[in-house]
Amino acid sequence: MSENRVTVDQQIEMGVLRHANPKYVPARVETQAITHRPTVEVMPPQNNFDMAVTANGTSHVEMRTSAKDRAQGFIIASMPRTFAFSLAVTLAAITLGGVTLGAAFVILFGVFSIVEIASYIFTLSISAEGVASYEARQKWAVIREEQRERWNHYKKMQGGE
Repeated sequence: MSENRVTVDQQIEMGVLRHANPKYVPARVETQAITHRPTVEVMPPQNNFDMAVTANGTSHVEMRTSAKDRAQGFIIASMPRTFAFSLAVTLAAITLGGVTLGAAFVILFGVFSIVEIASYIFTLSISAEGVASYEARQKWAVIREEQRERWNHYKKMQGGE
């Protein structure tokens, strides 16, 4: 071996290296020393910020409202949109169909009314009151079906049908 290389066995003999486990048995295979060590480029240290923190300011919104407030909110939100749609349909009818002014007002009012009623019914059906009403109707439907089944069973037991 060369002068500047020291094997593991030589290090153990010199007392520089010792085994942590007293039952250690060295391998019988000869090891080769590394002749070339690759150079490793060290990256400059980067600022490591840990942003996983809870926010100091949190908010909790508890809204109390009534059916009147929701109805007024619906009107404020839907009227401009419904009127714009009705006006577009009316202008299209005037432009493409040659509708007179009197018929244009009828179209405007009719389309506005139909769209506003349809959107109100839809909004009402998905509101708190609409969901509660649907739930109540479904519960009554279950009771009605259960009663129908009981009467059918009773009639079969009496020999009818």
